[in-house]
Amino acid sequence: MSAAREITVHLGAHRTGTTALQRLLQRHSGRLAAAGVGFLGPATLRREDLAGDLRAWMKARAAGHASATAPLAAECERLVSAGCRHVVISEENLPGAMGPNLSRAELYPNAEARLAELSAALPAPPARIFLTVRDYPGYWRSARAHALLAGDDVDFDASRFAGTAGNSWMPLLRAIRTTFPDTRVMVARHRADRGFVPALAAEMVGPGPLAGAARPWTTVNASLPGDVLDALRQMPRSPARARMAEAARREGRPPADPFSAAQTAALMARFEREWAEIGNGAVPGVEIPALAEPEAER
Repeated sequence: MSAAREITVHLGAHRTGTTALQRLLQRHSGRLAAAGVGFLGPATLRREDLAGDLRAWMKARAAGHASATAPLAAECERLVSAGCRHVVISEENLPGAMGPNLSRAELYPNAEARLAELSAALPAPPARIFLTVRDYPGYWRSARAHALLAGDDVDFDASRFAGTAGNSWMPLLRAIRTTFPDTRVMVARHRADRGFVPALAAEMVGPGPLAGAARPWTTVNASLPGDVLDALRQMPRSPARARMAEAARREGRPPADPFSAAQTAALMARFEREWAEIGNGAVPGVEIPALAEPEAER
């Protein structure tokens, strides 16, 4: 990829509106391509052939036998050949899966190794990396609900998650800076309002390509009330199950919450301290983009 081209990587994280953002970019991928922006999201990156090729390439690389061009780099070059000056990659599993986070009560414990793999698979260092962080009670509450809905047997001890030292985004941010020392790292704070995802997308691709695009009404995988979550867990995956989940999300009732009020307050205080530290430059080279405020607060 020539120096005139640009790569933007969106790392997620899980439970921060990532799916809604990916669907927005995928829905308008034709409009983006017309503006010279190519999008690689889960629809491509999790495709069986590409994902399998990438796993095989990583295995060969570890053994010292990898080909010169990684499958991900080849996908980027394909978009460049089609006229895309800017390639945007979004995949929340790049820094790690959500399972280890829940099992170890720690945010992305395998990030350093996973990011090293990403660095090797890209055709060039990204110009920008985006990460959305979420307050700790909101993240764990949502991760637990998502795992339960997916059928995973989650042993969730609220006291353990409330007290774990793994409640910190700093190790992940430092791993990003170590792996990509010359890349601008943009960290946004998750919001649940309708304007957040379009604002973040516009920060990634510029305001022009998405001007006038329909806004998602909510985050796609927002957490659910306890009674609804229990009912959905008894249903097989089906359109009816999806419709019931969507209807419940539209009601806007509070989601199931494993934390006590005191635990939530302590977790929120810890997050606010860390967010202030991020804003004050605790991790050099990390920036907070100036996203549009929620419409109700204007």
